[in-house]
Amino acid sequence: MSPQSSNLAVSLRTSALSPIARLRAGDRVLLGTLYARHAKTLRQLAGNLLGNESNADDAVQDAFVRLLANDPRLPPAPPDPFDWLRAIVRGVCADMRDEARSQCRLRDAGRALRRRLKTASLHSQ
Repeated sequence: MSPQSSNLAVSLRTSALSPIARLRAGDRVLLGTLYARHAKTLRQLAGNLLGNESNADDAVQDAFVRLLANDPRLPPAPPDPFDWLRAIVRGVCADMRDEARSQCRLRDAGRALRRRLKTASLHSQ
């Protein structure tokens, strides 16, 4: 079965379900429709939260990947898929900010360690 016919089969099988249930069931047609309809607005939201367009694109893509994979980190789903997508993007942005802060702390700790080692090496000579 081709990917297109597989997607159509999922779409037909899930069409009686709510949009959220369809997304959780892997309805790629609906996912594509939501991406086409909302990606620009979601990128603006992510850009406002992250302050960086490139990271905003990554955040939106990651949000849709999490949705497609039915990631356990997904927040509870409200009835409106767009509200859910915004919540997912906000969560992805928070994860990205946390990761950036962790990297800064590691970088700062590495610099401090190098200074201490350099100072210790100077004192031992």
